[in-house]
Amino acid sequence: NDEYYILIGEDQLSTLNKWYKFDLIKKKFKFIIANRLNNHYDLNSNYIYLNNKIYNISSGEIKEGNYKNIDNKVKEYIIENNLYLENQIKKYMSIKRLKHTKSVKKTAIKIYINNKKDLIRNKIIAATLLHDIAKEYPKNKTKIIMKKYYPNYIGQNDSLYHQYVGEYLAKKKFHIEDKEILEAIRYHTTGNQMMSKLAKLVYVADKIEPTRGYNSSYLINECIKNLDIGFIKVLEENLKYLNKDYMKVTNEETKNAINYYLKGEN
Repeated sequence: NDEYYILIGEDQLSTLNKWYKFDLIKKKFKFIIANRLNNHYDLNSNYIYLNNKIYNISSGEIKEGNYKNIDNKVKEYIIENNLYLENQIKKYMSIKRLKHTKSVKKTAIKIYINNKKDLIRNKIIAATLLHDIAKEYPKNKTKIIMKKYYPNYIGQNDSLYHQYVGEYLAKKKFHIEDKEILEAIRYHTTGNQMMSKLAKLVYVADKIEPTRGYNSSYLINECIKNLDIGFIKVLEENLKYLNKDYMKVTNEETKNAINYYLKGEN
């Protein structure tokens, strides 16, 4: 006995008769028309018209991340719930990088299911999808951002720049203001001392996701059992990898992580 409604924009009214089995749909559903054009097509029908404010922006623009002309509550809802985010990141990434990013998200969620304390699913999705947003960002633009906003990190291995620029892009291009998400992006490669649970999760998921090309199942299982303990194991394995390739740890954040979590092991 329920009544069902279909909400559409007024600009779609002229094409309704082209909908599949429209006569049947019209009998079973009531249409609510959102005012878009100030030009009602069928005032004598049983359509319900909303007297809503008209915004000078299309839904397509909103899905692309243009939130300038929408209500702040709508903007906050979109960002908090990661609506359209997976589609928005595509223009920043190659197919290979996107595959890695999705695998990081999937791995993080898998670990989260058994480690829910102090973690929020929506934050995990945002941080994992955005963690490598600057990995393939143009080098000239990366250098400009580093010089202007992260001058203290100029001179270190430039393969690390993407974590800092990623934090910047998350704020400027994707409107992320949550400090926990931004921290997780900023330290996902190097680690740091006193990391949040979310930062640990993104760090390990990035290092051990299955497409990395080595058998990481043991480390994934350790993180699933206990994220804090698994994080230590992943950090230890990363240090072994660096030592094996005679790569001296010069980055301050990595040193901080080693000193804080591994008691200065080297």
